Amino acid sequence: MTLTEGVAWFDTTIERHIEAGDHTIVLLRLHAVAHVEHPLPLVFHRSRFGLNR
Repeated sequence: MTLTEGVAWFDTTIERHIEAGDHTIVLLRLHAVAHVEHPLPLVFHRSRFGLNR
């Protein structure tokens, strides 16, 4: 899955699943990281998320 407006990207593979009661913990192996140089801040205002433009 790709998020088109993300400020960072992580290339990973699933290393291990751990059952923990009614949750599953997923451990990932990190292969690469990329990020946007000057991202716009994400703002939460009036119970909604938006970009501060």
